[in-house]
Amino acid sequence: MLAASRLEYWCTRLVMPDQSVVHCGIGAPEWRPSSQRPAILVGLAGALGHDLPSGSVIIPSTVVDENGREFECDQDLVSRMTVAATLLGWLPHHGAMLTSRSMVSGDRSHFFGGPCVAVDMEAATVAGAIERFASVRVVLDTPSRPISNHWLQPSRAVRQPRLWSELLWLLWAAPQYAVRAARVVDMGLRVPDLRRGR
Repeated sequence: MLAASRLEYWCTRLVMPDQSVVHCGIGAPEWRPSSQRPAILVGLAGALGHDLPSGSVIIPSTVVDENGREFECDQDLVSRMTVAATLLGWLPHHGAMLTSRSMVSGDRSHFFGGPCVAVDMEAATVAGAIERFASVRVVLDTPSRPISNHWLQPSRAVRQPRLWSELLWLLWAAPQYAVRAARVVDMGLRVPDLRRGR
């Protein structure tokens, strides 16, 4: 399991204390696979349309980088995570997820109607480096509830009074949504391997 932010890392560890979880950093800048074991990214994402409210579970079928390169997610892992999310009562959304080199905040209207339903900063980087890959994300920010890109550096952002209302919402939403993503992965790992019939 891979988690980009420290919040995502600790929430995943909380849910799955016996699993190996790697803190890969925002954008996974220095992450390299240590083996060819499947990699599953766990955490938060931003919605690129108005049809995905905060709290929506995203299990993308493909991820796309900013150059348009597409990477297929492992269909067995996608199926297992989909079963898990459904059993937990969260109808997952599929489709493509964009990996951006910078945080997408503010106006997102140029993404409306496009092929990507959500955005993160790591998936395509990881998918391009490993054979079997999946991502389980929960929507945090949306076009109607964007968050400032200043939160990439929380220690600085928290000192800006104009961001305090965002901070209160993030303190409420981000941990529970990160735990939601981890719960889906935790249960998904217990679903039989559909590819091998076990």
